[in-house]
Amino acid sequence: EVLAQSLACNKSLTYLDLSFNSLDEAGGEVIGSSLLANGTLRHLALENNNISARATVAIVTGLRAWTNRLETLNLKHNPIGERGVELSWR
Repeated sequence: EVLAQSLACNKSLTYLDLSFNSLDEAGGEVIGSSLLANGTLRHLALENNNISARATVAIVTGLRAWTNRLETLNLKHNPIGERGVELSWR
């Protein structure tokens, strides 16, 4: 939660790599909600964190607030499944 709070109020961070940190569904959802307030992030790597479809939707929702700014999003090796991809891009 401390990381999420920092991400929400940070005004200079452009690259964040949280790959291989076992964030799981709850961590992914917290990251997603904190992204609603961050408009500076350009690159986000969340590879291999056991992030679920539900958490992916939260992350994408947070990023949509800043659609024109994010350049890369790495969600490789997470159990998102087809349903998560489908829900994320609605």
